[in-house]
Amino acid sequence: MYDVVEALPAPPLREYVRCYHYARVDLGDAVIRKPLTARPEQMMQFNLAQPFAVVDRRSGAEASAPDVVIVGRQTRRNLDLRATGRLITLTVHFQPTGFYRLFHVPLRHVTDLTPDATDVVGVDVREVHERVVETPDDLWSMVAILERFLLTKVSDSRPLHPVQSAARSMLHGSAPVGLGTMAAQSQISVRQFERVFLEQVGVAPQMFGRIARFARALQSKSDEPDRTWSEVVADAGYYDQMHFVRDCRAFGGDTPTALMRTWIDCRP
Repeated sequence: MYDVVEALPAPPLREYVRCYHYARVDLGDAVIRKPLTARPEQMMQFNLAQPFAVVDRRSGAEASAPDVVIVGRQTRRNLDLRATGRLITLTVHFQPTGFYRLFHVPLRHVTDLTPDATDVVGVDVREVHERVVETPDDLWSMVAILERFLLTKVSDSRPLHPVQSAARSMLHGSAPVGLGTMAAQSQISVRQFERVFLEQVGVAPQMFGRIARFARALQSKSDEPDRTWSEVVADAGYYDQMHFVRDCRAFGGDTPTALMRTWIDCRP
């Protein structure tokens, strides 16, 4: 059994949070392994049943995922996820600068990392997990508990900066926009744009744009598997298929076809 539900945040949280993603799967004795490829998203995930294992691809070492994990923006495939048994997760998908604005944590500090949330946002999140795990089959009760926690951060949140609009444009648009143009649209210098983008989004704008394009292509193929790769990569903004194949190697450590067999849903 596999259930997936997406829920929108309450209006006061929508400039910080894109959506909540609830997933429940009963694997039984089966074991699955999913790559954690480069991704443009910033997430906070609550694990509500059997924890999955996090596998370091270089050393092969395994560790159980924390009860609440911060998934920083990934720029390469460092980890794979291994799961068995019953899995239930509730994931907060933040707007590009949403996590920074709510928790005042420079995003570059968690890029390519998956730390325990208590080490990043404080021990209050442990109590949130304890309350959420009491109702693992009631999505709306869980979301209500989670939103009460997030809403306590809004009054002290950092102001909205134009880099959020720039990052959202990169997530959705296939046409490349120059760094100078984005800085001009944000009414700041290129140097200041790069500095603020790195602090609030976690990676350089050029890297973020590449990762967003890569994710768009794989997500599009996942949504419409009958489309050819040529059609998919052109619509995602690639000049040719070879550029996409190189990105698959750089960001996912594998071929496009191999990555599609294990792709984890990722939507802007």
